[in-house]
Amino acid sequence: MSFKLDVDGYHMNHLYQIGLRIHTLHARIS
Repeated sequence: MSFKLDVDGYHMNHLYQIGLRIHTLHARIS
């Protein structure tokens, strides 16, 4: 149970990092 929660938290953090990187790339282009 706790392992699944840790995996879900890791995936959410990974998606957040990707979104942040895409956001900075768009800001740099425009």
